[in-house]
Parts: sequence; structure tokens; C-alpha cells
Amino acid sequence: MHSSYQNLLLFPNHNNSSNITNNSNKRLAFCGIPKNGITSWIQLLRFIIGAPDYRSIPYQKQDWKKFRFEELEGHVQSDILNNDNYVFVAFLRDPAERLLSLYLDKVNGTDKRWKSHFVSRYGLDATPTFAEFVRLIAKERHSCPFHGRNSERLFGVDWCTDPHWAPQTLKCGLSEFLPRFQFIGSLERIGHQSKKILQHVGLWESYGRYYHKDSTSMSEAGAPTDLRNSCVVPPPRLWIGDKLSGFQQQGRHNIMKKEKKMEESIKFSHHSTQSQSKLDMYYTEELLDTVKILYANDYKIWNLIKDEEELIWNLIKDEEELVSGSELAMKLSPMCRENAT
Repeated sequence: MHSSYQNLLLFPNHNNSSNITNNSNKRLAFCGIPKNGITSWIQLLRFIIGAPDYRSIPYQKQDWKKFRFEELEGHVQSDILNNDNYVFVAFLRDPAERLLSLYLDKVNGTDKRWKSHFVSRYGLDATPTFAEFVRLIAKERHSCPFHGRNSERLFGVDWCTDPHWAPQTLKCGLSEFLPRFQFIGSLERIGHQSKKILQHVGLWESYGRYYHKDSTSMSEAGAPTDLRNSCVVPPPRLWIGDKLSGFQQQGRHNIMKKEKKMEESIKFSHHSTQSQSKLDMYYTEELLDTVKILYANDYKIWNLIKDEEELIWNLIKDEEELVSGSELAMKLSPMCRENAT
């Protein structure tokens, strides 16, 4: 199975069953796209399987990795792709905002280790400006994969691109099986959409509503200091009278009034860069046009979600429905429309 499935996570059902081919319940197959809130969903997965340090940075933990689609035998993968009990879900993001978020987080962020790693890995003399970074990835690629510490590794936006800025549509089979995705969400509406998805697969009442993040250790920069500096984070403290906000609900239902301002400043995870508010600061019209060309396929889907306001956004705002891959596929392809009729 293609490596694009490497971030497809298969969540246990509400009985916390480890049998991922059990057909008795709806099961969540979540497409974890880097820079689209994937860390929070892995933390939720670890919360569901009982990890006491579920709030810590998860990537070096081993307990959740057995739930990755790529770990399964080919015949099991095929069974899951054809099993209607699996609810395939993906969250998309404005491609320009996502690319800027990547730059502000991994290329030119506050963590000097990441900045040094990026410069060293790609054989650069110094950290590139955002405009320089965009011009580098816009260059034509001559080989794939490319080895060695050389800036040519940055060239091109395709299957070989670093997953943090590779096209969203090349993840989890979105480019091949878009109609298979029952829900296509937006990072802009992740709060109520996450809740609705977890309700649909039976994970909200059993786990999602109990997901709790203690905000007492938040730094002034708007990120949990314990997530940055600790490999083991204890479960949050719960007090009588505390209101459980639930997974991804911190911005909607604040646990305590005195935490309201701090909660609202944290949109998604410890990677948050507030890139949406910085778009005008970093993008020129020319740079934005370049990004629209590089991520043309991502924009085809993203623009459908944004442009079909009456048919799509109004439904989302009313919290009644979520956009499905089939809806998007029918709008993108006449062939899909013919097959659906």
C-alpha cells in the first residue's frame, strides 16, 4: 500500500477493543495530516488506550503506533478500505496558512534546535526568509528521493516532499479515494466538527467529553511548557466543580473564567503559530500566486469548501452536517457525478 497512508490512524471503538477488524461498531479512520492538528488527535488516541502521559509529545511513544494503517498486512488494509464500519475522516487547512505555519514552526520558529536542524539538513548557510523558502520549494526537482545535505532536497512539491509541507491531497489516499472519506472537516471549525465526528463513531460520550487539559502550566507564549520540556506529563488535576471541556472544545467552553483569555489564544496544539493572523505580513501577491500553483490540487478542494458557502459552510455553521468526500468528488469530476446518479 502506498506510503501516503502512513498517517492514517485507526482508533479503537468505544469498548476500547484492540481488534481493529471487529465489524460490530463504527470505527474512526483518521487522516493525520502534518500541520493540520495531528498531534492533538494522537494525544486523544493515547488517552483512549489509557496512556497516563497522554498530554506529552507523542511521536517517540510506541503505544499508539500499532494503530497505524501502514503497520497492517496488505489484505487487512484492503478489508478496512472496503469495510463501511470504518468512518474515514480528514481535516483540511488553507494551503497558504499551512505552509506559513510550517515555516514559523519548523524553519524559523522560536526553537533554536529546529532552526539549526533545518539549516544543517538542507545544507543552507542560514535560515531562509519565508520568500526564499517558497522560491526554493518552487524549483524543479531532478531526482527523487534525493540524498545528502543539499538545498536541492527542498526542490519540488510532490510525493517526495517533506510531509510537513507536502500537499494535503497526497495524504491518506485523498487523491485516490476521496469519496471514501465520509467527513472532510476544516481546521477553522475543528471544535464542533471534532465533537460531531466522535459522537458519530461512539467515542464522545465514552472518551471525548472526558478529555481534559490542565491549563495551569501554559506559558505566556501560548504553549504548554510541560509539553515542550517533558517526556512524561502526568494526568491533569481535576477539582470538584471543574467543567470538563472535552476534546478540542477548550475554545468553546472554558474550564474557568480566569483561564478564558489564555484558552482562546490556543487554537489547536503546542505547535500553534497563529499563522492565520500573519498571512498579510508574510505573503505578497506574487508569493501567494506561487503557492496557489504549487498546491493547485489542495486548492481545488479547499476552494470548494470555501466557495460553496450556501451549500456547505451554512451546514457546518448550523452544526447539522459535515462535508463528505463524495460531495467534493462530485463537484470536482463529471465522472463522479455520473456514477452517483
